Amino acid sequence: MGRTRTLGIMAAACAVLGVAARIASAQNAFWLDELWSYLLVRLTAPSVHQIFFNLSHDNNHILNSVFLLLLGDRQSWFWYRAPSLVLGSLSIWLCALAAGRGKSPARSVAAILCSLSFAMILYSSEARGYAGAFFFGLCAFLLYERIHTRAGKVPVGLFWLSCCLGLLSQLSFVHVYLSLLAWGLWLLRREENRKRGMVRLAILHLPVLAFMAFLYVVHVRGMWVGGGPVYGPGQVLVTTLSVAMGGEKFGLPAVLAALAGAFTTIAALVHLRRTRDERFFFFLMVLFAVPVAVLFIARPGRLYFRYFVVCYPFLYAAMAQMLGDGTGGGRGRAALSWAFVAVFALSNLLLLGRFLDTGRGGYPQAVRFLAQNTPGPAITVGSDDDYLGPKMLLFYSRLLPRGKEFLYANKETIPSAPPRWFIIQPQDQNEHPSPRIQLPGGTRYVLVQTYPYSGFSGFSWYVYRRLPGPVGQ
Repeated sequence: MGRTRTLGIMAAACAVLGVAARIASAQNAFWLDELWSYLLVRLTAPSVHQIFFNLSHDNNHILNSVFLLLLGDRQSWFWYRAPSLVLGSLSIWLCALAAGRGKSPARSVAAILCSLSFAMILYSSEARGYAGAFFFGLCAFLLYERIHTRAGKVPVGLFWLSCCLGLLSQLSFVHVYLSLLAWGLWLLRREENRKRGMVRLAILHLPVLAFMAFLYVVHVRGMWVGGGPVYGPGQVLVTTLSVAMGGEKFGLPAVLAALAGAFTTIAALVHLRRTRDERFFFFLMVLFAVPVAVLFIARPGRLYFRYFVVCYPFLYAAMAQMLGDGTGGGRGRAALSWAFVAVFALSNLLLLGRFLDTGRGGYPQAVRFLAQNTPGPAITVGSDDDYLGPKMLLFYSRLLPRGKEFLYANKETIPSAPPRWFIIQPQDQNEHPSPRIQLPGGTRYVLVQTYPYSGFSGFSWYVYRRLPGPVGQ
């Protein structure tokens, strides 16, 4: 069996596995950022006009918010994730197209990497805008490449539409768009008629730039960024590179995986340069120059690795060019390429297995436990976060038996009216709260249930029950 056919069969099998993994990952708990988007739409901006013009919040991924609005209130949150599942799964095919032409080994390798990438599985199974950014980013790239190589007629409107929908999916799409713009300017140097080339470039980009300006005025300017852990740029860089390779988010394993990711990225770019791939400049922009420039210029107050996952499909496409060629090289080079693909697959599948085991958290199970162990209709609950805790309970109150309801006790009311239950919800997996705690006012609680999460998208719930005794003891 030939190398190309072997890779093709492997790619098809991995694509099936990748889609199945995305569907399975969409089955577990709806976590904070997803239900926050849902609640913003339901309670704050219940119309398309308000989503565009009155909801300047970083959790408002506009296209996703519009879908949540149109879908309405559903008992099963799986359906809120349906667009991400579809677009994320289709991105496997588009990533393969972006990696090479014809039945090249690079296409098969790209499909394998994209199918099994835990990060792409994760963000293709959440009711957020990242899967849309994957899909429309790849669409925009493929259309742009086709326009500039003049490989058939491509309606310019499709490029405009891809860019606008990408921006509406997730603002981090700007990394892809600015890379395309820089690539277009770079390609001007080979135009025989520079003036005609400038006109063509203006036709391609002015409508998109105008839309970006509109979006900035009505949505981005004055945007409120929700809370969360604060990480330095160095930590975010390590996490971004590590997770791209299937590594951990923190610690020595993350540093080692990040070093492997940095080396592989540089090697892929060098390979593109040596093979005189005309797309080298774009990949250099999207994998390095533009994210660094945007980070330097924007200087966001809070920084997370997910802001850069839109670049992952292009990283896999660049890597696939190098690995695809490597599988057909000398014995040593071929063995190294196959070994890399095998290690990449194994490390990402290990993350996936852990994720499918504990998921984004055990909130549904916790809510059922509280309901089963609370006499009477009122389930009084407090938490260590008066902003996020009530949102979680409000969404998951749909799981309560008829006749029961949550009554939330905030920090001000706890000393005089301590709740029956108290929840601590750390995102740091190394944080393990004490088995007994004492709240302001003196009321003591004991840990009765623990609901962990996988370390990606979510947090653990430590459920405490009030110990017997009068208030203050």
